[in-house]
Amino acid sequence: MARTSNLNSYELSEKVALVTGATRGIGLAIADRLAGLGADIAALDLDGQSTVKLQGLVEGHGRRLLTLSGDVTRTADWVAAVARTV
Repeated sequence: MARTSNLNSYELSEKVALVTGATRGIGLAIADRLAGLGADIAALDLDGQSTVKLQGLVEGHGRRLLTLSGDVTRTADWVAAVARTV
């Protein structure tokens, strides 16, 4: 039998999640879920512009959002994103 975990039991307050591709699709759903569990969100996306929906979801959970523009395939971009998030 497969083991399952209850994601509702996780508490992420005082934590920050760096989510790539967070303005749409799976990245958006992940950012929304993590914010719902109490994490503030740092969102790294190619354009860093399309954040209206993401901002509404994150702030709807009472969490903070930091938007970052960058490409995860470029080392300098994700290193800068991690440094800015920290």
